[in-house]
Amino acid sequence: MPGSLFSDVDGNYPTMNMRPHAYADLARQLCARGFAVLRMAKIGPGTGSRTVDAALAATHTEFLTRVDVAAAGLTLLRSSLDTRPVVVAGHSEGAVVASLLAAGAEPAAIDGVVSLSGPALTIFGIMRAQIAAMAPPDAPPDLALFDRSVAAIRTGQTLPAEAADDPGTAMLAAMPAAAHAYLRSADRVDPVVALASVRQPVLIVQGGRDASVPVHHADALRAARMTLPTQVALFPALNHFYK
Repeated sequence: MPGSLFSDVDGNYPTMNMRPHAYADLARQLCARGFAVLRMAKIGPGTGSRTVDAALAATHTEFLTRVDVAAAGLTLLRSSLDTRPVVVAGHSEGAVVASLLAAGAEPAAIDGVVSLSGPALTIFGIMRAQIAAMAPPDAPPDLALFDRSVAAIRTGQTLPAEAADDPGTAMLAAMPAAAHAYLRSADRVDPVVALASVRQPVLIVQGGRDASVPVHHADALRAARMTLPTQVALFPALNHFYK
């Protein structure tokens, strides 16, 4: 399951001219070891996705509908191949989707879950941390405007006028109402609770140079699993896209 933003099945972001091709790389490596891999695009412009049912597509406006799409992919995979184990893997935001899918599925449907650079914070929590990390070491960040902007999005209100001119909130201010609604729905899901609800074995994969989802996220996810079957694979030299 892909992460946030609009990515194709290879894990590239055509509209942003970013091509880390992480999903293609992982798929090739897994196939070389005997696994069959089904990759999914993030529905959106430039990803190769298309609308086949306009009425149904109109209902896919909230974060939890990503789990419906993932469930359809799992059904396709299982109807195409009768082999075990069946493992669902999600990258970044997709790791939360994988957790929710596994927690809600019949236990026999999924044998394991892989969290690839999965977050331990909600979407607004991640944004806040990233803004704070970009501040100069000798100048503590002023996050008051960001917090006010997020509060407005959470309650469906208009963002403060000054949000459009501030580097930390300009992107939020430029988003349409539909994007705010999606962020609201995503922010309601706690990734830590989601992964802690998975009863299948979990592998947490984390890059040590991940600036988007730093190592402490993996630590928090592992701690939340407590005695549930969990392994952590840390690759100190790799970034968010395993480069």
